[in-house]
This record gives sequence, C-alpha cells and structure tokens, in this order.
Amino acid sequence: MKQSLFIFLLSAVIGLAGGYTYFYFVTKGEIEKTISLFHKKYGRYETAQKMIRTYGEKKFWDDCFRYYKLRLLANDVYNDLKDAVKKVNPGASDNEIRYLAKKKYEELFLSQINSLHIELYTCTLK
Repeated sequence: MKQSLFIFLLSAVIGLAGGYTYFYFVTKGEIEKTISLFHKKYGRYETAQKMIRTYGEKKFWDDCFRYYKLRLLANDVYNDLKDAVKKVNPGASDNEIRYLAKKKYEELFLSQINSLHIELYTCTLK
C-alpha cells in the first residue's frame, strides 16, 4: 500500500486545472527540514526519546523519512486541488473550499485505488 500511495503521488495528476499535467516531488532537504522540526518539537521529552530508543532509532528515523516524504507530496497535491477549487468557486468561504478540495482529493485517491489490480491469496495453516 505504501508503494501504491507513493506511485499515486508521483504520477501525473491530470485535470487539476484545465487539463494540465502536474508531477510532484520533494527534495531530501525539504524532508530533512521537516524531520528536524519534528525532532525539535518532541526531542525534549524523555518519554518520547525512550519510546524511540525502544523502537530502534535508525528504524524510527528511516520510517519518519518515508512518512514525511509521502506527507509532503500529499500536501502538494492537496494544495493544487485547493487552488483549482478556488479558481472555480471564487466566492466560496474557506470552509467550503477546504471541503471541496478534500472531496476532490478523496475522489482522486479513489480513482487511483480503483485503477490498481489487487490479488489476494490466502493460505490455510495446519
């Protein structure tokens, strides 16, 4: 699922504004800056540090890197959708724009999920 979401976010998103195609990417620097802010926020709490050490520091920060890469990409897609909604609905309130952008994001996400070919295999344990 993580890989599918990543492919969805990196793929071209068509029709956001007048049929243009957008490609999304984030730099390693952007991801590291976001992780640094996260670390500053929670690094001062001993309980958080203990949980990270228990989980495994390298694994935790590697997982954070992957998470924030996807999170930043998702934010870029959402912001473009929000801008497109504003253009179509110039008199809409901020709440309405957020609602419509979220709805468009969910529709886009579902269209990508629906395009996947998923096979499930089960096995019987004896």
